[in-house]
Amino acid sequence: NKLAPIMDGLENLSAQYSQRPEEWVPEAGTFETAKSYREKKAVPLIKKLVQVIFSLHRKYWEMKHDRDKYQSFYRSEKDAIRNLKERLEQAEAENERLYAIKRDFERVWNYFGAKKMNQAIGLMREQEQTAKQDQQENRKNSIEL
Repeated sequence: NKLAPIMDGLENLSAQYSQRPEEWVPEAGTFETAKSYREKKAVPLIKKLVQVIFSLHRKYWEMKHDRDKYQSFYRSEKDAIRNLKERLEQAEAENERLYAIKRDFERVWNYFGAKKMNQAIGLMREQEQTAKQDQQENRKNSIEL
């Protein structure tokens, strides 16, 4: 997971700077002037804090970007699942309709018998083939004109 190292770094930073300021702010030396304290201790500490704040800000935006990306991915996956569920429902409805037709066909088959049904099916196939050939010839003739 990409976020684990970032979170560990944030926990370390927050632990380091969550103590009382007296514990991590350097004390002035005995004969140290304000200018020397400022230049040697306060300014470096402030620079370090600014860097920490900038790094926290950058990590915040990285995490926000990752979260937005994952949210977008989650939404698209959710939409895909919804579409698949709708298609499944349609397929199940069509399957049920086809099973009803199959049962009706089996009833007719049983009533007329296999021999008569095969004859009727053969006759219907011949009629369909003849109609298809007639249609192709008509197209061919209309193209030639």
